[in-house]
Amino acid sequence: MWKDSVFRILGRTWEFLEGSTKRVRSYPKKNPLYVLYSMDVSPYCRKVIRALDRAKHGIEIRDVIESNEAFRELMRGGKKDQVPCLRIRAHEKSSEAEDRWMYESNDIIRFLLQE
Repeated sequence: MWKDSVFRILGRTWEFLEGSTKRVRSYPKKNPLYVLYSMDVSPYCRKVIRALDRAKHGIEIRDVIESNEAFRELMRGGKKDQVPCLRIRAHEKSSEAEDRWMYESNDIIRFLLQE
């Protein structure tokens, strides 16, 4: 439990120093087929978010530290507690088992910039 608090504080501090990671959420066109599972204190997550921000790609971002439900979804569907993780939905109402889960930051950036 104390780890969650420490990560949350570190994430808020990092966000304050580096600028908001939430900016990517504000773009009007969100692709409902993609969800990025992230954590503010991860440099790999920040790398993906900065790339999305530069490309003005709006996708849903779920913070696994702030949301227990996001963490449970990641563990049920992706089977690993590693972030960043991009969930690529088979269709809008697909289940976690039908979806594809991508973990490497460079692969995620390359995939999303090709879309």
